Amino acid sequence: MAIGNRGRRRISVLLWMTLFCFAASGPALATSCKNWNRMSEEARYDRIAQMIDDALSGQGGRSYKINRNAVGRCLVDNTEDMYWSFTDMCSDSTTGGMNSIRKRFKQFIWTCIN
Repeated sequence: MAIGNRGRRRISVLLWMTLFCFAASGPALATSCKNWNRMSEEARYDRIAQMIDDALSGQGGRSYKINRNAVGRCLVDNTEDMYWSFTDMCSDSTTGGMNSIRKRFKQFIWTCIN
């Protein structure tokens, strides 16, 4: 059975995301809501910038047909939304778990890829 262009693209995206998720377990993505709530506004924006840099600098995504520049621009354009999304999520004890910021960041990446 042959895989069409759409299927190849979907597989490429899934592989890239798998590699990203593996590479994105570094210190910048290890931010918990507890730490987020203690950060100044400037430190929060710096953390978001670092998360974006970490996501785009991984070697895994370079071997797949993903427009990393477009994804990067999209993430940067959504910095303000990420800031408020993380802040709102972390201010609610029912949604602000240990990996909440990481999971929400992945949602922003998926939005930018699709």
